[in-house]
Amino acid sequence: MLWLDASCESTLSYAPDGGLLSWSCKLRGPALKTHHPLDLSENPKLRLVDGKPSMEFSKYMSMQMDHPLERIGTIISVLAFDEMKADREKHYAQYCIFTGAEQGPLHGGRGVSQSPGYEGTYRLNGGAWEGVKPKPCWTAMQVASFKCRRAFQLKPGWANRIGLDRQNSQKFQGRISELLVFDSVLADADIQHVEDYLLKKWLPEVERFEEPVPIDAEGSPAPAAAKTWGRRLWTAASKLKNARAEVSLLVAATLTNGRSGNRGVLAQRDLPTFWKDFNKNHSDSACVFFDEVAALERLRLNFGEAFDRSMWDFSMFHPTAWGHEQLAVEAQRVVIEKIPGLSGTPTPSPAQPKAKASSAATTNGYTSASATPTPAAAQEKMMTVHVRNVKGDVAFEVSCASSWNTARFREEVLSKAPSGFSDGNSVCVFAMKGKFLSDGSETLEQMGLSEGGQVIAVIKPKSSVPR
Repeated sequence: MLWLDASCESTLSYAPDGGLLSWSCKLRGPALKTHHPLDLSENPKLRLVDGKPSMEFSKYMSMQMDHPLERIGTIISVLAFDEMKADREKHYAQYCIFTGAEQGPLHGGRGVSQSPGYEGTYRLNGGAWEGVKPKPCWTAMQVASFKCRRAFQLKPGWANRIGLDRQNSQKFQGRISELLVFDSVLADADIQHVEDYLLKKWLPEVERFEEPVPIDAEGSPAPAAAKTWGRRLWTAASKLKNARAEVSLLVAATLTNGRSGNRGVLAQRDLPTFWKDFNKNHSDSACVFFDEVAALERLRLNFGEAFDRSMWDFSMFHPTAWGHEQLAVEAQRVVIEKIPGLSGTPTPSPAQPKAKASSAATTNGYTSASATPTPAAAQEKMMTVHVRNVKGDVAFEVSCASSWNTARFREEVLSKAPSGFSDGNSVCVFAMKGKFLSDGSETLEQMGLSEGGQVIAVIKPKSSVPR
């Protein structure tokens, strides 16, 4: 019924300034005429997205149809946004297609594998325009909105609302590469052919999943379709047989503490409701919500000093191998507690990190018995070390001996540090190459510090240092 293709030059008519005046349907027939984009700021421009042509609209727009679109069964599109903007209700409607099709829902979606920055299908489940809330959709080039008004008294139909919510005043910044509107609900096999065509044309580097991405009754990706978006974990335990611990775990991250920065489809829904709905609709599986932030707090309380010294790799501000192991143990513990049938499974015990032996006594978190350098001063090999704080906004150099231990090195660092670097209520520990320097008798050279090396000085309140 309607086929707009930005790569088909014969269907595009331009103004002298290069703006798009009209866009003709690629189909041929007496009733299929030109469609006129109306942009209040400027005419849409032809742009390239990764070398592929797209029509860029800088504001909201309407497109006048010279023939009415009264029955819409399936919409398949390849569109892109420059910006990620939510509507007033924080629905993130750039993941949605709206439709005025009153004759039934649009066809459900199948998945394709990930292209850089995006996930995708070309369409989703939808319903009548009035009262419809956004439905989540995974797109190859994030979709915009699309609405059709039925033509009355032989007036031209309008395909408008290519924007972020229902208000025409809302700003739209997007690129349209191809849009296909069918007057019937296509069968899966027909949609497969259309998608194969679009994939080969627009995303030749993308391959399909061997299995379709699961879509639930409300048009949402099932947990197996979830991808990384933040710092919380979904743990889905599947195939519980005879109440035995035959569990397959799927772990994927969503959101950032559930508060802000939500860019994914799952951000549109309340997470507890999501896993409860999943459990209700999948009797042979189970889905458990694992709160990584709460797990980190439990680990901190359980391990104390070991958590402070061994959890984080400060070279990239990421958990160490030991830290990842403890998070996995926490996730397994939550699964065992929450899933019926696993209650008898032994709960894993957290493992203390391997500590290096040291006979030195500690005072306020520092070793003091070995604060003097071990070799004679005449044998000392001097070197210059770069010191910076965690934020990186304070950096300076310190001259030290390779034979010094951490305690002696700390004294020198604090004496050379700028004013305000540390105070009497704080302590200083050092991180290098993802590990904390030992407060034992090992020398700087033995710990791998050499001329021109860099350490990160971590300033902590005394209360966070081992009791």
